[in-house]
Amino acid sequence: MALVVNNNVASLNAQRSLNNTNQALNRSFERLSSGLRINRAGDDAAGLAISEKMRTTIRSLEQAGRNTQDGVSLLQTAEGAYNEVSGLLGRMRELGVQASNDTLSASDKAKLNTEFSSLSDEITRIAQSTEFSGTNLLGSNSTFTIQVGSGTTASVDSIDISLTAATSSALGVNSGPNKDVSGSYASASTAAVTTAGDLNITVGGNTTGVALANGDTVQQVVDKINSAGISGVTAEVEENADETVSIVIRGADAGAGSVVDDGTLAGVDFTTGAQIAGGAIDITSRANAQTAIDAIDTALETISTSRAQLGAQQNRLEAAGRNTDVQIENLTAAESRIRDVDVAKESARLTRNNILQQAGVSILAQANQAPQAALSLLG
Repeated sequence: MALVVNNNVASLNAQRSLNNTNQALNRSFERLSSGLRINRAGDDAAGLAISEKMRTTIRSLEQAGRNTQDGVSLLQTAEGAYNEVSGLLGRMRELGVQASNDTLSASDKAKLNTEFSSLSDEITRIAQSTEFSGTNLLGSNSTFTIQVGSGTTASVDSIDISLTAATSSALGVNSGPNKDVSGSYASASTAAVTTAGDLNITVGGNTTGVALANGDTVQQVVDKINSAGISGVTAEVEENADETVSIVIRGADAGAGSVVDDGTLAGVDFTTGAQIAGGAIDITSRANAQTAIDAIDTALETISTSRAQLGAQQNRLEAAGRNTDVQIENLTAAESRIRDVDVAKESARLTRNNILQQAGVSILAQANQAPQAALSLLG
């Protein structure tokens, strides 16, 4: 091998190897200090893309898990209210049984009815005040959609929660005044239907349709309701002090009914699904108390069915939550295998590179001294 002084090839080789070793050593430092095998796209472009997608899915699933817990909390809130309503209905039934006893005087039964009415009002208050995150739960029939997955497929990523209204009117145990649909009109004889349609009255699960014609007066509407032959239900026009009129529906059978609109009366829409407040129950007589007991039994069955549905829905949400936890666990493990550093392997590389660095520095020093040998030939 020729002895030259202009170019020290051995030194250049030693420098290149030492640079490579230093880069590898710095990479090991970075990986061990961060705990990540992939710190930038250049470390593993494909692995970075896959792991980033997994990270996004994991975060979405974590939020879905929190959504599921919120859904469970909502159901528990509704369940607590249903439980209170059930207790009040039980007390109302107890009062009804007591009032069915003719050993009590009319005055005694009136006193019992005072508590009975108060309990009915409290049922409505509970239903209307039961809220979750500012949303009323039991004032009317309602459905809530809980996002339990990270995607947008409704049948897979969401669960619907259905809640049944628990007001006294909805349960058919209303003790309030006997009236429902009302609106402002010039007079009962001149106010008229402005759009033809059907007024469907649902009582006890049976629906009767009343056809309304364009131009029908309020009185004609009332006559049509009475002519429909709805068992135990009558309608009449009531003049109000404020120069308006109301269609009043009366009768024990109207208590659990609802009005569904397809028409407009003098420009006032009937509210779809509005509960008929007519047919108020009381326990002022034995006959009324017996009717009230039957209505309360129906209400208790409604509440029991609703609570059973709530229990099933809660179990489903909890199962969805457990499945979400499993998905998060598996995705996290997969993302870790792609992105996290194997500390044992990287520590071994660090040790190897430390040795190579020390050797490289030593060899470079020796290679730099090689041209000095040429001086001995000149001495």
